[in-house]
Amino acid sequence: MTEFYDLSSTIRNEPMERAPVHIVTSDYRATLRELSRSLGMPVSELPLDGLFAADECATLSSHFGTHLDAPTHYGDVIEGVPAESVDEMALEPLLTHGVKVDFSDRGVSLITEEDLAGALRRMDYDLRAGDLVITHVGMGDRYDDDPGIALLGAGMSGAAVEWLLDRGVGITATDSMTADMPIPWMEERFRAGDRDAYFPVHTVGGRRRYVHVEKARGLERLPVAIGFGVSALPIKLEGASGAWTRFCGLRALPAALERAVIVDLSQPIRNVSMEPQVSVIESHGRERRRRQWAKHLGVPVGEVAARGSWDLVTASTRAGTHIEAPLRFGPSCAGQDARPIDEVPLDWCFGPGVLLDVRGGAGEAGIDEAEIDRALERIGHRLSPGEIVILRTGAGERFDGDPGFAAAGRGLTRGGLLSLLRRGVTMVGTDAELLDRPLPAMAADLRRGEHESFFPVHRLARQIEHCQLLKLGNLGALGDPTGFFVWAPPIKLEHAGSGWARAIALIPRQGAGSGWRSR
Repeated sequence: MTEFYDLSSTIRNEPMERAPVHIVTSDYRATLRELSRSLGMPVSELPLDGLFAADECATLSSHFGTHLDAPTHYGDVIEGVPAESVDEMALEPLLTHGVKVDFSDRGVSLITEEDLAGALRRMDYDLRAGDLVITHVGMGDRYDDDPGIALLGAGMSGAAVEWLLDRGVGITATDSMTADMPIPWMEERFRAGDRDAYFPVHTVGGRRRYVHVEKARGLERLPVAIGFGVSALPIKLEGASGAWTRFCGLRALPAALERAVIVDLSQPIRNVSMEPQVSVIESHGRERRRRQWAKHLGVPVGEVAARGSWDLVTASTRAGTHIEAPLRFGPSCAGQDARPIDEVPLDWCFGPGVLLDVRGGAGEAGIDEAEIDRALERIGHRLSPGEIVILRTGAGERFDGDPGFAAAGRGLTRGGLLSLLRRGVTMVGTDAELLDRPLPAMAADLRRGEHESFFPVHRLARQIEHCQLLKLGNLGALGDPTGFFVWAPPIKLEHAGSGWARAIALIPRQGAGSGWRSR
């Protein structure tokens, strides 16, 4: 059985970082009033038992929490070609073999190339091209309650990063606030005249193709230093210089995934989308950042080297591809406190995928158990517990430029969802806005007095625990309806009902050639 090791910190209000995070939550009664206004129907006429859904909107930097820095964070042009934003990055290098190097007893000190070489020699390990090197500096547990965290931690020298790059390592990770030395440490030396001490790791990233994950957590829980996989898939923030990642360690993956092709199934979070939710990605380009740093350091702009961009994001937790946890649907589920997104088990987010093409039915008609059975019969498949079922309704093709996206596609009936849950499915995905039918169709039924047709899937989610993976894209690239795996770990937002996810499919391939975890 696959083992998952959560290596991510939780994003929460009032973090110990240097700038604020704002997560505004609307409770179940507030969202019910909002729904009432949008439909022009009194709250008393909505058959939702006086409650609707937990909803959150977050405002934070794309470089807060456990995150990945994209090439555009380091510079605009790298090695003679335009730098990639986080949504343009290839995913294969971010799902690879991990190597953990322990510097947790070092305190505030510089990790040199000699330090790396010595540690690897003691581990009796030779780096391989594509490895992801994790420097464990012992900072992860301080994120909860230590406001001095910005002053602590060991960081790499620029020469250490160059040494790794020369050996084919293009991505690193750390549980410190930055892959460089603590920012106050660097600022002190900058003001003393040592310009080379200021963000040398990021400076290397502006010259050579390199990225890193910062602010990991839980590295001490990894049972081995080598022989494990790592996943550093970033949320698909369009045009951004970085994004949050659910950084994970993986062991005992299915043998079929020794060689696998990755298919990105995620829709982006973007400015001015066709979604009902409004998102704002405010990018600060290199010259703006240069002026910001100059003011912060108290020096003329010309004394600060220009680097890449930085982003401030305001988005609903339901923007783009995301997962809705039991807490989204109600405060309790099956008589117990409902599980929030940061407590959803990672093994729910990984499993064999089953693609059901249900584009042929009428948009206003719900997908019932009989239609699911017919779809399964067409592909010759019988569902097993732990499989992740994905519905291709046709809505995904309308995400990019059709204002009718939210009303597009099809949804499940209560019986349709119940039939999946009874067969052991705990994650159900769709390319549509909702797993329920489109809101206009449900509202029309409600006005005709058909109360049971109004959010039946949402109400069932208060009784049987499961997760819903919404707004998937690129489903046509899957080809075969079975024979692939789905991996969609959500970002850890503290006690939230929903969380953004970077969903991918892993399709085993035959023949020669190395895969993402071929060793």
